[in-house]
Amino acid sequence: VEVDAAADVTCHLCLVDESCPRGREVASQALRLPPRAPRVFSFQDLVPGEHYVASFSGVHREDATSRVADFFTVDDASGEVRFLGVSSDRPQALQGGEFNLWETLSDRLRQPHLPRVSVMLHAGCQVHLEQAFEAAWVLLKRQAETDATGLQPGAWARIEDQALETLRSAYRFAWNLPTTRQVLAMAPHLMLPSDQDVFPNLALAPELDPAEDRGGMVAGVVLRLARRVTWEYQRQLWDDRVDALLQAEDEEAARFSHALEARMRRQAREDALARAEAEAGALREAGMGESTIQRAEETVTSRKKAFLEAQAEEAALSASSAEQEAQVAAARGCDSALVEVTDRVGVLLVDTVFACLEPDGSRRTVSSPQKQTLVSEGLWELLQAVLEKDSTVQVLVVVSSYPIADHFRPEAEKAYAATGVPHHALLHRWSLHPTEQSRLLAMLFRWKAKEPSRDLVFVTGGWNFASKSTIEDVAWSGAIPEARVSQCLVLGPVTDTPRFPSPAFSLSGRLDKHSTYEFSHSPELLRERSYAEGLIRVRDGHARLVACRLVGQYFQGVGLVLGPVIGKVTHHSAVILVEIDAEAPVSLILTDSLTGEEHRQLRVLPAHRPHVFYMEHLTAARYYTVRLEGVSQATGACLGSLTTLRRWKTHISGDGEATAEFQGSILAVNGDCPVRLLETEPALSKEGLEQWRALAGTLEAPWSGVDLLLHMGGQVEMGSAVRGAATLLGQALREDPGSPARTKLEEAAADTLRDAYRTQWNLPGTREALAHGAHIMMRGVHDVGELLLGPRRGMADAAALELFGEDGDEEEDGGATHAVGQAHANEARDSAETRSRLAELVEQVFREYQRRLWDPSLGQDGAGDLGCSLASGHGEWHFHRWGPLGVFCMDVQEQRVWGRPGAVPATEQPLVSKEQWGSLNDVLTKVVGLVHLVVVSEVPLIEDGPEAAMYKAGLPSHAHLAHHWPVHSSELSKLLQALFSWRSRVTERRVTLVCGGAGYSLDSVLHHAAKGDMTQFLCAPIADTLEEMWSESSGRVDEDITYEHAKPESSLSAARLTFSADPLNGGTVTASRQSTASGGPVLNPRPDWLLELLASAQKKGIGPNRSLDRRLQVLQEGLAMPRAAEQLRELFFQGLDGGAHKATASPQSFGRMAATLLVPWYQDTVDQGFRTHVPPLSPFPLEVVAEQWDRGEGHNSAACKLSLLEVGSWVALVEESYQLAIRLGDIVHQESVGGVEME
Repeated sequence: VEVDAAADVTCHLCLVDESCPRGREVASQALRLPPRAPRVFSFQDLVPGEHYVASFSGVHREDATSRVADFFTVDDASGEVRFLGVSSDRPQALQGGEFNLWETLSDRLRQPHLPRVSVMLHAGCQVHLEQAFEAAWVLLKRQAETDATGLQPGAWARIEDQALETLRSAYRFAWNLPTTRQVLAMAPHLMLPSDQDVFPNLALAPELDPAEDRGGMVAGVVLRLARRVTWEYQRQLWDDRVDALLQAEDEEAARFSHALEARMRRQAREDALARAEAEAGALREAGMGESTIQRAEETVTSRKKAFLEAQAEEAALSASSAEQEAQVAAARGCDSALVEVTDRVGVLLVDTVFACLEPDGSRRTVSSPQKQTLVSEGLWELLQAVLEKDSTVQVLVVVSSYPIADHFRPEAEKAYAATGVPHHALLHRWSLHPTEQSRLLAMLFRWKAKEPSRDLVFVTGGWNFASKSTIEDVAWSGAIPEARVSQCLVLGPVTDTPRFPSPAFSLSGRLDKHSTYEFSHSPELLRERSYAEGLIRVRDGHARLVACRLVGQYFQGVGLVLGPVIGKVTHHSAVILVEIDAEAPVSLILTDSLTGEEHRQLRVLPAHRPHVFYMEHLTAARYYTVRLEGVSQATGACLGSLTTLRRWKTHISGDGEATAEFQGSILAVNGDCPVRLLETEPALSKEGLEQWRALAGTLEAPWSGVDLLLHMGGQVEMGSAVRGAATLLGQALREDPGSPARTKLEEAAADTLRDAYRTQWNLPGTREALAHGAHIMMRGVHDVGELLLGPRRGMADAAALELFGEDGDEEEDGGATHAVGQAHANEARDSAETRSRLAELVEQVFREYQRRLWDPSLGQDGAGDLGCSLASGHGEWHFHRWGPLGVFCMDVQEQRVWGRPGAVPATEQPLVSKEQWGSLNDVLTKVVGLVHLVVVSEVPLIEDGPEAAMYKAGLPSHAHLAHHWPVHSSELSKLLQALFSWRSRVTERRVTLVCGGAGYSLDSVLHHAAKGDMTQFLCAPIADTLEEMWSESSGRVDEDITYEHAKPESSLSAARLTFSADPLNGGTVTASRQSTASGGPVLNPRPDWLLELLASAQKKGIGPNRSLDRRLQVLQEGLAMPRAAEQLRELFFQGLDGGAHKATASPQSFGRMAATLLVPWYQDTVDQGFRTHVPPLSPFPLEVVAEQWDRGEGHNSAACKLSLLEVGSWVALVEESYQLAIRLGDIVHQESVGGVEME
């Protein structure tokens, strides 16, 4: 416990059992706690296997209620000891909002139905102290570098106290994080420090060399203070001698402070004497007067006297300190220890940190870094004492901050020599200390061999990746041959950044050619943070580690329900939607195809609810691949892709590229009703499926030229789902308000609506298209359902009468189920309460899946964006801008859903709300620098004249036209007049209208008598029924506006709208439309800057570049390793069917397929060094190289056409693709390409 002011604090220990479930006090202890320094309460004679709660009085009321320890004592009688192991806690490595594995540990300890944990082992880096260490160093360094001539006694001690407070603050931060604090208060903890708990590589780091600071004093002081803090917070948890040790340390620190002050005074006076002698000599040489020289000599005499006094003081203090240091060192004992968890299970903590330090904190002086000891002599004395004597301990758990049996020694020596750094951290590995390593293993295995009932378990950290390893004594002399193998759990990081095994070291083998010990490492949970859990069981006089497992940050068996669905993409951000079938942590990773840079977010996703990842800080005009981790069928796979937009100037003084070069492309689709189309026109349904597949192929291509796929309504057929939800709501209405039954039925109704999204967005073609590119969606008729909106286009008269007309006789073959369901649906339509609740559910689900693609926070991050509806209302209009181009998506369903049905005829009901008019006015009056405005509506603005539209709307087959613009002529005129007025104010401005809602595509021109023209593009459905145009070819909207239609086209299609700046016409952005009905969209050529980048990367001999050469060398060496080559061959035969896979039909499909194979191989297998120098492969470089090979332009001698690909050429193609990726990344970081400044 640590308090912020000196206080008398009492710890109350309460026993919680069946007789007193609220707890009864069984012991208490009062202590006088010092301010801002931890102290322990120690209780003896507790009952084994019981539940205790410890609370505190004498502290703040809030702390007394919240800072409570809740734990179980170890149950000796159970014969089981269950432990958890963690290592490398560095919360700074977590991103904001990222899932924290301490939450899993907290749940593990809190859940009463899970087995109790006896002890939690911490194998190093409990607190990442480096930053606090450096801050304390700076504080002391500044004091040491000041003039200490007149240093007052006690001044240095006060500075030490400040430095000590700085170091303690790191513990307070790390251990006060909410979930970490919970875990530390819920189980016994044994902690062993590592270098990271003090300073990285502290035994060898040149920064800690005494020669680096004045007088060699600062390094020793900071190390001594860091060691003290480690004792206070970590060692004090298991060593009851620490209190006395700290008192002796305080006395010792006072002596050290006095000695340091004396040394600083002596050194300062020595410097002052040297300056005075130099000045006197200079005066004599200059022939100055005798009086002047005499005064200078008097100064020399005075300073010499002061120096001799300081020298004598320093010598006296040094002599007394030397006499007492031996006594203090003996009293301090060894930082290694054996802690008995039970009579049968002991934990041996092997310290490798403080062995290199003298009592005063300075590092032991050695002739070379290789001579620095790894463990202290005290360890051997301890082992001699505890292992040689008779003891009840049968299982020894050895905890070390680094694996003891780590590497084949020649490999370690080679790796160390290759660094060229004498003080490299590799020198802290056990394999480079063979004498100590062999001696320790020999003593441990000798202890194990004495009795067949013993077991030896190793728990270590230090590598930042998890591994289940073994250590085998080849010269085993025990009675049971199988016991020669001991288990070793290498702990991965709990919050630090995971690393990968290095290929420089073998995963199995002997420690050296003559060693009797063999090791075997099996890395697991790569790329994951993790912890370990083990079970030791004592039965019939034998003790064994019977189970152990490594637990990662991801859960097993998590299924992907939906996604990824790419939402809005800008030049710096992207929105991506995912849904899974269980609450679990999932990572989404975006990888830059040019540099290999990863953008990663780890979040805990809810079960069966869509979740959006909002990815920021992306680079403009880059192709990113999308991966998911933590989902069983998706881990490692390349599941999606997107291309960020170029950054255009939004106004004259803004940053970005000049709008004179603007070019943008939008694909517009509407009416995706594959089920209805399949029922009515099966032959046409196949064409709709092909349209989606063609769109998916277009969007999946790197730099496809399509900036946005705009869904203008009808993304999901909600008709049958809404009727099913209405049936459930009808049942819910019969239950009591707020009852569990009613809540359950309402939730089932919402889930029925969600199922419609899950089904339709997982259809082949649709799923792939949504996973690539960028998508923005508008609310349409089909997204709401005819039960709430009334008849829709294409609904047969009989179906309309059944739902909305007079009641008629039921069909005999409908069945009772249909009758009951239809009755509930009718009730929902007729009941205001049920209809309102149904509308709320439909809106809720629409926003979960569609609105969040452009508004990920659903308005919870503050005020809405300009031109967009507020999430607090019922509107779904929105405005988006890309440089000079703006897109305003209108909502014509708000009034139909939320107006008063039946109050007025549909033809008199407003089509657009006042709030939406206000948003449009804001866009027209407040958006600066907008050149081209696109207004999108789900239904046509111009199709018929007002009179013809009113006539048609009165026909039952065309009743849906009552909710179209031509029938609402006053609103239509208001909209068009406003748009023409905005257009006419600036010559360069243009307006384009884009609409859906008809069974054909049509281009129309609107002409204003005084303000020019604008164009309407009416888009045919992509998968819905078609119809012939039944409208006049021209007409009039009002006195000023007329229109003229071109020839319609009746075929399933998407519309490709291209917007490009016309520099010859003052920068006007013009629009053109292309239908995808004939053969699908045509790919744009890749941008010029990218082609120049490719050309530069493919040149030979770009120039001297040591960094590039090094990366290419690492690539060649990495792929030449037998393990890597074998894995690539396996990928070829298993993933590409030995070259017979259909993906080899084209470079584009080959690039996608090969990336899907190589991404998980790269992520799961290659080491950190390879990953540091070689970026991951995206489909882009694979496609480029494959296309070169097919053209006969490959740079490799094994180059061939894809159709002739065999295993050798496959490996060569992979290497050439990696080379291209490396060169691309190098140029992106070094050069400006095509006038575009690249990072």
